[in-house]
Amino acid sequence: MGFHKLMQYLSETFQDPNRKLTARQEYESLKQGARDEFSNFLADYFHLAEEADLSLGDRKQGLYHRLFWRLQKEVTVYLIDSDLNFLYFVHCMIIVETHNEIPKSNVISQRAMIT
Repeated sequence: MGFHKLMQYLSETFQDPNRKLTARQEYESLKQGARDEFSNFLADYFHLAEEADLSLGDRKQGLYHRLFWRLQKEVTVYLIDSDLNFLYFVHCMIIVETHNEIPKSNVISQRAMIT
């Protein structure tokens, strides 16, 4: 048995039987800190939300409430826009985090692409 097969076997054998519950608990305690890299936080959020089997409808609000307050302030306008789905909300956050603003024309053209 090769190393990779052995690791796969051990992983499957000793997998957490309460994986969803554990992920949900970790999800509930997840919060972006002032010094956390946004990309790392977002990767953790996506992983835990998927493991906890959260619906896409719950993820937009859930992500917003776990953001560092400065980023929350910047993306509130996109949270309250009910026409924007979760993935576009994430897209807006990435742009805000990277460029610190989203031009209005970009929002309008992106919204047109979604519909």
